[in-house]
Amino acid sequence: MQGPREKQNSKKKKIVGIPRGLIFYHYPELFKTFFEQLGAKVVLSKPSTQKLLRNGLKVSSDEECFSCKVFYGHIIDLKNQVDFLFLPQFHGNHKFLVKCPKFNSLPNVIRAIFTDLLEINCG
Repeated sequence: MQGPREKQNSKKKKIVGIPRGLIFYHYPELFKTFFEQLGAKVVLSKPSTQKLLRNGLKVSSDEECFSCKVFYGHIIDLKNQVDFLFLPQFHGNHKFLVKCPKFNSLPNVIRAIFTDLLEINCG
């Protein structure tokens, strides 16, 4: 997803934001290394705090779980600092893969909540 930062110079390194929440919390170095090898600068959100949670609560619904509410706080922390947010969707039947429908739909929910983020279509 593209962030609200303007494209100032196309030769400038793109900045990719990776939230430190949910499954991304376990693999930040994997994703960080991947994007750095592609020539991007990577910014991780700050570690979870009460302030991040309070910010996430402002945009979440009552039905959402605590983890999603904190995750929204991580998006708020990153969205004005980056060109793109890395929010892949994980699908599959592996026994260790998260099967929560709210987690699986999180990139779409983020896109709906944060309307100032533009979708990147590759195809």
